[in-house]
Amino acid sequence: MMGAGTQEVADCLRAEMTANAKSAAFSAMSSACRKAKSNNSAHSAFNQLFNERMVEVEGGEQYGDLLYGAPENYAKWLSSLQHLPGLVTSNVRPLHTLLPRQDPRQAALKAAIGHYIAWRALRVNCSQQCGGHSPVGLCQCGCAANNMVSANCCSKHRGMAQVTVTVLEGSGWHGDIFTATDAYVRLYLSGHRVRTATVWNNNRPKWGARFDFGWVMLHPHQKMKVEVWDHDNGWNDNRLGVCELPVQATGRQQRNLVCFPGGGHLKLSYSAMCGPSLGGSQCSEYVPQPPKSQGGLYRFSQWPPKSGGGGPVPWPQHKEGEEEEEEEEEGEEEEEEENFWEVLGVSEDNRTVVEDEDHQDPSRDLQKPSFSPQNLSVDLKKDPDPRIPFPRYRAAPPAP
Repeated sequence: MMGAGTQEVADCLRAEMTANAKSAAFSAMSSACRKAKSNNSAHSAFNQLFNERMVEVEGGEQYGDLLYGAPENYAKWLSSLQHLPGLVTSNVRPLHTLLPRQDPRQAALKAAIGHYIAWRALRVNCSQQCGGHSPVGLCQCGCAANNMVSANCCSKHRGMAQVTVTVLEGSGWHGDIFTATDAYVRLYLSGHRVRTATVWNNNRPKWGARFDFGWVMLHPHQKMKVEVWDHDNGWNDNRLGVCELPVQATGRQQRNLVCFPGGGHLKLSYSAMCGPSLGGSQCSEYVPQPPKSQGGLYRFSQWPPKSGGGGPVPWPQHKEGEEEEEEEEEGEEEEEEENFWEVLGVSEDNRTVVEDEDHQDPSRDLQKPSFSPQNLSVDLKKDPDPRIPFPRYRAAPPAP
């Protein structure tokens, strides 16, 4: 949104992170990064502009921002890893692989887990019409592209907001000696200048004038300048007072303001609605837009699973070539596990001890009766976790 490519942003973020990790005086930012920084409207560092990131830190004690904060924070965290290490590598496998591959219950468990996932899945019933625009995604309509909004209804620049200001009323000025004040108000915002009509001979003027400033780029130091004048002959009007007011995003709500120019009392209100997919006080944060739906949500399948004839689900059978694929996957997993232990420097004897303690064969605790998916479905007819409330959904709409 600021004219920088993804690779340029990544390079400059990496440069700023490297500079903070080494020393405060060290600067790895290239001339291109410095030029890009000076070109943005807020003159802010890249890590301040692109601050929508998720950082997961494993181990150690955190002291502020480890990536772009003070170098001392990073050094303290490194030293704390010795007594508070964290797990950075793990091996995740499907639940059904806890059973031996030759055990017929493994296939049944795999099928039951698949049915359970399908039962919990939700679908969106999109019935909204896009009118004269074309759909650009799931339950999402396109927009008429312009200088501010793209065809997929996304703002082209950060900080964009539609601003309207209403000058309400005031009191407390004495612009003329023998008569009441002939007051009017001037507003200055982001290069725009507007003024109200003059309220003649009234020391308590009421304007109720609404001004649409259109698209305005907000930034942390954005101010709206307000001046109150006494009308004389145009060329010799007297400025009675001036004040500056901050402007921040308000959504669809109106925000009331009061200032005291020249000892008077002036009431205003304004709204600043961020552009599409923007949010935050300065409209600089990306806010994903949820899909619009008029049909609600519904479950894709039911539990327990039924076949087309209403009977139980047939016993799962291996498809041709499926066993070979599973053997290849198991071989890759074993190779990854072998590399994992080698990196840690753990001997084979110690590996055996760990595996014996942490990966006991669960099949010895299971009974050996005849096993089928129907047996698994007995305890899963209700929501398995009653603590998690699920809303009631509509039935699936008929197929078109």
